[in-house]
Amino acid sequence: MKNPIFRFGLVASLVLLSFFCSASALEFSNLSLKAAISAHRGTVTQLVRSPDGKQIAFATTSYVHVFNLFNGKLAYSLIGHRGYISSLAWRNDGQQILTSSYDNTAKLWQAGTGQLQRSVTVNGVDLNIAVFSPDGKNFVTGGDDRLLRVYETESGKLLRSLKGHEEIVEALAYSANGKMLASGDDRGELRIWSTKGELIKTLKSGQTLVRQVGFSPDSQTLASGGDNSVRLWSLPNWTAKVITNKDDKSLYAFSWSPNGKRIAVTANFSVRVIDLEQNNAFALIGKHADNANTVIWLDAKTIASGGIDGLIRGWDVPAKKQSFSLSGTPARLKNSSYSSDGSMYATVANETDILIWNAADNRLLQTLKADFPAWQTTIAFHPNGKTLISGDDFGHVKLWDLQTASLKTDLESEESSVSSLVFSPDGKKVAIAGSRGKVSLLDASNLKAVASYSVFEENITGLAWGQDGTLVVSGSEGSIKTLVANTGKEILNFERLEYGVRTIDLSPDGASLVVGTNDGTIQRLQLTGKSLWKSSLSSAEPVVARFSPDGASIAIGGTDGTLRLLDSSTGKIVYSLTNHSDSLSTLAFSPNGTRLLVGTGSLVSGGTFSLYGVPDDSSVFGIKPEIVIANPAKPAPSDWLTASLTPAIKLRFSNAYRVVGLQGDALEIASTTQQAPTMLLRAANPKNYLPGRQSLLETALEVARETCALEVKIANCTDPVTVSTFINPLDLVGYEINFNLQSVAGSKSKLPVSLPMLALDARAANDAPIVLLSIKPGSSISVQEASAMLRDLANNLGFEALKE
Repeated sequence: MKNPIFRFGLVASLVLLSFFCSASALEFSNLSLKAAISAHRGTVTQLVRSPDGKQIAFATTSYVHVFNLFNGKLAYSLIGHRGYISSLAWRNDGQQILTSSYDNTAKLWQAGTGQLQRSVTVNGVDLNIAVFSPDGKNFVTGGDDRLLRVYETESGKLLRSLKGHEEIVEALAYSANGKMLASGDDRGELRIWSTKGELIKTLKSGQTLVRQVGFSPDSQTLASGGDNSVRLWSLPNWTAKVITNKDDKSLYAFSWSPNGKRIAVTANFSVRVIDLEQNNAFALIGKHADNANTVIWLDAKTIASGGIDGLIRGWDVPAKKQSFSLSGTPARLKNSSYSSDGSMYATVANETDILIWNAADNRLLQTLKADFPAWQTTIAFHPNGKTLISGDDFGHVKLWDLQTASLKTDLESEESSVSSLVFSPDGKKVAIAGSRGKVSLLDASNLKAVASYSVFEENITGLAWGQDGTLVVSGSEGSIKTLVANTGKEILNFERLEYGVRTIDLSPDGASLVVGTNDGTIQRLQLTGKSLWKSSLSSAEPVVARFSPDGASIAIGGTDGTLRLLDSSTGKIVYSLTNHSDSLSTLAFSPNGTRLLVGTGSLVSGGTFSLYGVPDDSSVFGIKPEIVIANPAKPAPSDWLTASLTPAIKLRFSNAYRVVGLQGDALEIASTTQQAPTMLLRAANPKNYLPGRQSLLETALEVARETCALEVKIANCTDPVTVSTFINPLDLVGYEINFNLQSVAGSKSKLPVSLPMLALDARAANDAPIVLLSIKPGSSISVQEASAMLRDLANNLGFEALKE
C-alpha cells in the first residue's frame, strides 16, 4: 500500500538569525521588521521535462511549478489542486500538462500559461497516476479503487474503465509506439493492455509493490521499479531480468536514457545510473541531503533529480558531479503558535513537518515529521511547553513530545477535517472541532475521548477556551455559540453574521471576542452578543485576527497581504503594513507582547515568516553594524574616492567603483569592471525619517517606487509582488523588491522589474541619514549579480555624517 513517508519532507534554512527582544510591550506605531526566516520549502516529488527540452516542471505536494532551464527562472505555476499531487506528465506535442492528485481529480493545464483547461473527478478515490497516450488523444488514470480509466483528452469524456487489479494502482506507462499500456499495483502485479483496453498479459513482478513502470524508447523492454530492484521484461516473451543494488534499501524512481542503454534511478539519498551495456553496473552519480524522490534525463549526458531537500539537482553523468541546482519553491505557511512561556514558537506549512524554533535567537530546535501532507494543519502548545498537538484536514490529531521530538499519540478522529483545537487553561483537556460541526473533548495526556457535542450542521471555523470554563465556537454560516465546556450546555447563541465567520479570537480577559467575516467586516462582540464596534476592511477579507496579550490591540491579517493593527476599544486602524505580497495566513503574538510573528500564503514567499517588533537604539536588528570607516575621525585610504551625496552626508568608497552622476540626493555609481550595471545611492533626509513613524523597509519601498517611476518611466510602480530580506557580510539590512510594471504605451503586458536594495543603517550620529542603495531599473544585470555587487559595495563603502 501507499507509504507517503518516503515522499515528503521539508527543508528549513535560516536566513536571518538574530533579533532584539525588548522588555516593554509592543508599540505598534514603532513596528519594524526584526527578522525574516525562510523555513518551509516544498519537497520536490515529481519531475518532467518539456518535449522541446527548454523547460522543466516539478511538483511539490500541492503545486506544480515550471522553470526555464536556460535561466533557472520560474515561468508559471499550476494552482488548483487541494491535495497531494501524485503524478505529472507533459503531452508529447508540448501543448498540455496533466496532473493527478489525492483530491480525487486529474487536471489538464495549458502549457505556457498554466491555465486550467479541464478537470475530471473520481469521487472518493485518490488518484495516484495519470499519463498521456503517445498521440495525446487520450489520458489514463489509476487510483485507490483499483480501476484504470481512459478519457478523451479533448472533451474529458470517460471512454472506458479497465478492471483486473486487486490492489491500489500506483504505476502506468504507454509504450512509445502506442501499442501497449502497462500498469502496476501495490501487490506487485503488472498488467499489459492493448490500446483498446484488452488484457494482453499479467505478470508477477516479485516485488512487494510496483512504484513505477516504463517502456524503453524502442518499446521492446518494460522496466518495473519497487523495493530495491529494477526488473526488465523483454518482449515478446516477457522474460525478466532482476537488477538490484545491495547498498540501497529502497528504490523510489527511475528513468530510461534517450538511447535506452542506461537507466537513472533514485534510491534513498542517492542518484545512480544503471549501465545496461556494462553488466548492469550501478554507478553513484551524486547524493541529496535527504531522500531523492524523482529523476529524469534532460539529454544524453545530463539527468535531473528532486527530493525531500527541496532542491532540483542537475548531474553531469560522465563526470559524476552536480552541474546545477534549482531551489524548490516555498510551501505556503499555514499556522504558527508561541509556547506559553515565550521560549519557543512553532510553524507549519501545507507539507508534512512542524518546525520548532528558539524564540531568543530564531534557531531551529527540532522538526516534527508527520507521515502525510495536509493542506491545513492546526497546532497548539500545551501550557507546560512539553508537548504540542496538531490536527489536519484528514482528521488526524497528533500529540508530540517536544523533549524527544517524537510522536506520542496519533488519533484518527471522527472529523474528516480538523480546523480548530485548543487546550483547556489547566492543560488537562483539549477541544477539537472541524467539518462535521462537532466539538470533541479529549484527555490531553493520551487523546482519549472525554465528551462530544453536536454544535452546528456546518463547518466549525473557530474555537476558543475561556478561563472561566466556557467554549466559544463559530460556524462557517455566521453562527457563534458559547458553551459550558464540560457539559456542552449552550449559554448563548446568536446568528446575526450573514456573510459567514472567517476567524475569531477571544480577548485575554475572556469578556469579548473579535470576529472577522467573509465580507471584510471586523467586529468586537461581548459574550452577551452585544456589538461594541464594527469596522470594514473594504478591499480584503480577514484571514486571521488576534488580540495582543494585553488586549489593547488587535492584529488582522487580510487577503490583500496587509497587516492591520486596530485599537481594540474603538476598532480604528492605527497601523498598516503592506510589504507582504499575498494573503496573510497566520499571526501569533509572543506572550509578553514584544513580538508579532506573521506568515504568508504566497506561492512566492509562502515559506517565509516575518517577526516584527520595536526598533532599538543600535539598529533595526539589534546589531550595531561594523561599517568600514564608520568613525569620521578615522582617515580614509588615500586611494578611496569621495562624493557628497547631500549636505548632511559624505560618502567614501573604494576605487573599484566610479561616480556616474549626481542629482539631488541620488548618486549613481558604477563598477569599474562592469560598465552596464548602474547603482543608485540615496540618503533619506533625517528630518523626514522618524523610526516611530516609518520602518526602514517602508523607507526602502518608497525609494524603490520613486526610483522605478523616475528611471523606468512607466505608469504603475506601486505594486510590489515580492519583498525578500537578506543580510550582507556586515549584517546590514538588505531588501530585494520586485514590481510588476505596466508600460506607458498602454500595453497590457506586465514587465518584471527587480530592484535589489540595501538599506544601510547609518545613524552614527543622531542626525545621520539612512543610506539606501539600489540597482538602476533596466540595467542588464541579474538579481543574483546585483545582490552580489550590492554586498561588495557595502563591504567597501565608508561614510560620515557631516555637521551643518
